[in-house]
Amino acid sequence: MVSRAVVVGRDAPLWLSALALYRALKSAGVTVEVVALPDRMQAQDVYTSLPALEAFHRQLGLDEHALLRQTRGSFSLGQSFQGFAGDDGAFFHPYGTHGFPITTTGASFLHYVTRARRQGLGAAFEDFSLTAAAAKQGRFIVPDDETSAFARSDYGYHLPAKAYTAALAEAVRAEGIAVHPAQHVAAELDSDGEIAAINTGAAKITGDLFIDASGSDSVLLRGVLQAPFESWRQWFPGDRVLTAAGPRLRIVPPYARIQALDNGTLSLIAAQDATRVSYVFDSQRESDEQALRTAATSRLTLGNAVVTKLEPGRSQPWVRNVVAIGEAACVFDPIDSVSLHAVQVGLVHLLGLFPRDNRHMPERAEYNRLMGMMTARARDFQLTHYALSRRQSVFWQKARLDVPAELQGRLEAFAAAGEVPLFDEDAFDTDSWNAVLLGHGLSPESFDPSADLAGDQVLMDHFRRIFSGIRQQVESAPGHDDYLGIFCSP
Repeated sequence: MVSRAVVVGRDAPLWLSALALYRALKSAGVTVEVVALPDRMQAQDVYTSLPALEAFHRQLGLDEHALLRQTRGSFSLGQSFQGFAGDDGAFFHPYGTHGFPITTTGASFLHYVTRARRQGLGAAFEDFSLTAAAAKQGRFIVPDDETSAFARSDYGYHLPAKAYTAALAEAVRAEGIAVHPAQHVAAELDSDGEIAAINTGAAKITGDLFIDASGSDSVLLRGVLQAPFESWRQWFPGDRVLTAAGPRLRIVPPYARIQALDNGTLSLIAAQDATRVSYVFDSQRESDEQALRTAATSRLTLGNAVVTKLEPGRSQPWVRNVVAIGEAACVFDPIDSVSLHAVQVGLVHLLGLFPRDNRHMPERAEYNRLMGMMTARARDFQLTHYALSRRQSVFWQKARLDVPAELQGRLEAFAAAGEVPLFDEDAFDTDSWNAVLLGHGLSPESFDPSADLAGDQVLMDHFRRIFSGIRQQVESAPGHDDYLGIFCSP
């Protein structure tokens, strides 16, 4: 049976993997050991998350108050997108729902909005989101029964990477998990070509299952086992990422701002300690020095600037007795905060399919199938920003040349009838798809006929109740800074 799991890697994916495996499997008698490569996260790095991470933290026994206090992180209610239609045009992708349907009919809420806009309604779809309304006013909504009466709200995090990594490492060590520091590792293979042990130079760690959480280096999966890599370069034209840190904003906004520029995307991500800037660009049209000047247009005094290579793509994550987690298996474009979510989903599926037989692992095929769907569908969500952008520079024209067939089908279905087909392992729900597609200017040509069953006055009264409820909730909500101060107090 599989009784020894060895996690090899660095930074947050390493410690999240070790903690998740230990907490889930200790009662089954599975031991977990860690081989910790040198951290790479620096002062300019930040982890951005989707809302599901909050529940995952709870399952791992991490206290949210202590974590945000220790990391000096902040909450995120969504993302503000600017410049994707040229110099004009902006929209907000909130974490949560938009409005709620009239119960006497079967149409989803979007169809009522589509019908009303055909009749002259000036409100945008995001105006029906409590989360978006609060975020744009710098307020924080605490999800509860009262706030969900007019639209469900949710939140992710902005977590300074060095501090977050340190907090997770501390939690792992507090559990008594064996940690072996290593500058580099070598693998010993058995006669079947599977890994039998990891040699750090100071110790040899044997195991039955090896978890590769080494980031884009993929030291076990692609390094030792030579797993093929499927590049996504034809869809994502940015091949370099500049990251830098600036001073803390006077008021920390509860969202990230993503701005489309002629040669890439510039993201501003605020936390309690500082403001991080991330610029994804095409190195064929802009040098690293020029990229730093471009990033400086954020009007922040930037320091600790580092430029790294970006190669979006994936490998099959489970090969022989190695399971790759996070960027060791799949590297995403930074847009939409997918990378940390992929770590979480990979661990959840691994725990659900954890092998019993150390020589025969039939769970491997199902895991690869599920993660293959997840990574492709998260990628397609990201590609909506590129496929629907109306900027006319070479960077954006190149991004629109090729759209995966499954994504093209979703775009056509939404444009025709206002419905996005959801598939297994979708990382984003219907409200997120609606927010992004409408935000980029893709409007449905028709709507569900059952939305016509509500009279005009009934519909307008319904909208007024939603707007009134949102306004009352936002006016009574605390400012994000004020809430952080209270939330993070000892």
